[in-house]
Amino acid sequence: AFKYSNLAFALLGEVVSRVSGVPYDDYIRDNILDPLGMSSSGFQLTDAIQEQMAIGYQPRAHEDFPDVAPHPDIKGHTAAGQLYSSVTDLAKWIGFQVDSDNESVLSQKSKAEMCRPQFLENGWRAGFCLPWFAHRLGDHVYLGHGGGIHGFLTEIFFDPTRRVGAIVLTNSDGHDANSPIVHAIFDVYDEVTKSTVRGSGISRPTPTPPELRQFLGRYSTVLGGAMFIEYRRGSLTLEMDPYSNDASSKIPMIPTDDPDVFIVTGDRYAGEELRFNRNSEGVVVGFHSAGFPARRLVEA
Repeated sequence: AFKYSNLAFALLGEVVSRVSGVPYDDYIRDNILDPLGMSSSGFQLTDAIQEQMAIGYQPRAHEDFPDVAPHPDIKGHTAAGQLYSSVTDLAKWIGFQVDSDNESVLSQKSKAEMCRPQFLENGWRAGFCLPWFAHRLGDHVYLGHGGGIHGFLTEIFFDPTRRVGAIVLTNSDGHDANSPIVHAIFDVYDEVTKSTVRGSGISRPTPTPPELRQFLGRYSTVLGGAMFIEYRRGSLTLEMDPYSNDASSKIPMIPTDDPDVFIVTGDRYAGEELRFNRNSEGVVVGFHSAGFPARRLVEA
């Protein structure tokens, strides 16, 4: 099974630095950001940049007001997610990706290789390219990537064939808005262009068994994202908001002999054990999986 790795991207950044002989930040600025005119993007949060930054917020469980999120310096993991940017700059980046005549930064051959799936889910519903997540919706394949850090969740996706993209930047974590907004943007585009992306099949919902209802709800992870435990098509499912990049991605979980333990069957958590935690009164208050704890926020 394929599993996403932030560390792998951080290591790639170190490879770029050692091969080029210059710091990763400088290499990206000189060879990508400046040539594409992405003047509002970079890695170092100077005082001048921070004055222009949106304020990130982190919701608190059972509280009406969120906390202001810190701006952590992830240092050696810069290549995995330290870039600040704007919608205008990211639009330039997407425009470069879908413009077959623009080879100012990368050759068309290299861009095509970036868009070639290296791993596919069963049924080719989703996959992963060298830098992009790939999702197939109807007759179209969308490529993109999301990001999450304290107080911020982001997502960009594009269709290289139709040369259209969507960018969503939010200054709060613990929500699941990004993927639905991206999909809504593409839906509006498809409606305007008289194109159909989503299928019209409707599945009949089935009642959740009483013994499984106790697990349903919204959970907050230590990384600031939201996860949902739902019941669909006869099994509990895990929906990962910050990293799935696909609002329709419901990952089935297989029960075990322990009623509080399930095995996740897809995405980067494939094969991982998910164990629900209870308080002294026996109420489900969270879960632990793949080394990450999650706290239950909202009951279904």
